[in-house]
Amino acid sequence: MQEKEDEQGNKINNAEDVDPTKVPETVIKEKDDQPAANNMKRTIILAIVVLVIFYLIYEYVLKSQ
Repeated sequence: MQEKEDEQGNKINNAEDVDPTKVPETVIKEKDDQPAANNMKRTIILAIVVLVIFYLIYEYVLKSQ
């Protein structure tokens, strides 16, 4: 694999030199993303609940004036 450089001497990542049969180490080490997916669902639900609570408090304060 020949490394290429631009005008400033920075190395360029050439997609033609990438072997499509090799799998990155990250994919091998982190096989199961299901716990992360569950955490995302919980986070989104929690954010929506917090926003609804803020909205209800805001409406209550405005209507009480």
